Amino acid sequence: MTRLLSIGILLLLLGAACAPAAPTPAASTTPQGERPAANQVLRVGRLSLPPSLSPESSFNAFFDPLYDTLTVLGPKFTPIPAAAEKWEYVDDAWRFTLRDGLTFWNGQKVTVEDVIFSVELVANTAHPSKLNLPLMNGAYKVDDRTVAITSRTRDGMLPNGAHGIYIFPKDYYERLGKDEFGKKPLGTGPYEPVSYDVNTGAVFRQRSTPHLFRKPTITEIHYRVIPDLAQQVVGLRVGELDLVPVSTFSAEQVQQMKNAGLQIQLYDNASIMNGLFSQPEAERRNSPLRDKRVRQALNYAVDKESMVNILYKDQAVMATQLTVPGTPSYDETNKGYPYNPALAKRLLAEAGYPNGFKLPMGIGFTAATIPPDVPTIIQAGLREIGVEAQVNAYEYGFLLDKYYGRNNQEKDDIFLQSSGDANGTFSVPRGLYTCEKEGAARWWCTPEFDRLWVQASQEIDPAKRNALLLQASKVLHDDVPTLLLIQRHNVTAYRPNIRLTHYPFAHMFDTIYRVE
Repeated sequence: MTRLLSIGILLLLLGAACAPAAPTPAASTTPQGERPAANQVLRVGRLSLPPSLSPESSFNAFFDPLYDTLTVLGPKFTPIPAAAEKWEYVDDAWRFTLRDGLTFWNGQKVTVEDVIFSVELVANTAHPSKLNLPLMNGAYKVDDRTVAITSRTRDGMLPNGAHGIYIFPKDYYERLGKDEFGKKPLGTGPYEPVSYDVNTGAVFRQRSTPHLFRKPTITEIHYRVIPDLAQQVVGLRVGELDLVPVSTFSAEQVQQMKNAGLQIQLYDNASIMNGLFSQPEAERRNSPLRDKRVRQALNYAVDKESMVNILYKDQAVMATQLTVPGTPSYDETNKGYPYNPALAKRLLAEAGYPNGFKLPMGIGFTAATIPPDVPTIIQAGLREIGVEAQVNAYEYGFLLDKYYGRNNQEKDDIFLQSSGDANGTFSVPRGLYTCEKEGAARWWCTPEFDRLWVQASQEIDPAKRNALLLQASKVLHDDVPTLLLIQRHNVTAYRPNIRLTHYPFAHMFDTIYRVE
């Protein structure tokens, strides 16, 4: 995962979200002639590990084996039961009924008080899960198995975000404190940590007592920190690694692994690479970007298909909109902006710029997250229709100053980044394209999009909410707040003797097993 996708709305990568536990494969369900191996130790390569063993340190699928959440996300981002077996909206709050018999590793039973504590930890601290639960503000006990979760306003989307409410033990956590809990955690998941070194790796082993509802086959997960993707490829090829999940291998590396007989799965729940337009700067500079026809022209001017073919091959497709397939806000009829320089020139002429213009601040990016060929291809496409834009490569920290308008830094005319949809509610794009933010924090304001999204967020009925989200997505797309580029797939690579079932978001390790 790129660093830019790891912090805040700008930096979100969808592939790190929690998700549903699929049924564990058994011998009777394996392909004919296959049998689960006696050795069920799994060796996993990762670029890095979170700084602690607590989900407070990072919103990351690394924690899925160790903890349970109230819900998980199934196909099409539908929340399904996890630690909570059911939920309903009653008296302006979501009431979650807990599974009876869920325990921590030490045998201690999960209580409503533990869940209330876990909810308030998200609501009242700088918890990474807050991004998916922006309205949640507290919880109270209904009975010994039911907790009511409240929000500042009516929040129909809370069950989707509840996949970020990790269950913590109240008394144990309060006794140790945040830092010590990160070193000596106590979770409810099917695995518990045996060893952990942020620089080298970790070992998770199945808990001594069976988990209430998650039944993995893998007995131990051995993580190895290998900060170089090329070395991860070597590790898979020579058999030192079994699996590298949800990574960003290059097209060449993917082909190398295929040629070596390794298995590849692509997931289209990855983020959308795009170029943000800054409305406040466009207005202040009296920029041509204020005209929607100009923003449309820039979209038609960029050869996204060449960008895909040159840089990513079958690992990416042209982005047609600001959300990903499978989400309620994804419009199947939207064909996006295919390369059409003639149409781009015509739109510029209609907007009063038949000879083009110059963007004074140019195209900003960081090589830490965006391949340098991407802004070069954009620059060439714009030049073809008469629009001049310099390319500005920034160090990561300075880029964040530009992005947030800190330290008196101005935003570029086009700012390259990636964003996605972590819970299927369009909440991450909404964070970028909302009218609620002012000054340097605002990117683009489309009042009708804001109105529809807020209406959707308050709708309890999923079908009505999804219809409103789709309508909001279409309204935002029509306002052209961004330069759409590509939708990149995530890659999971593994050895031929590994079997797995993986939803777009899944507790992957619950479904993996080795065959002989």
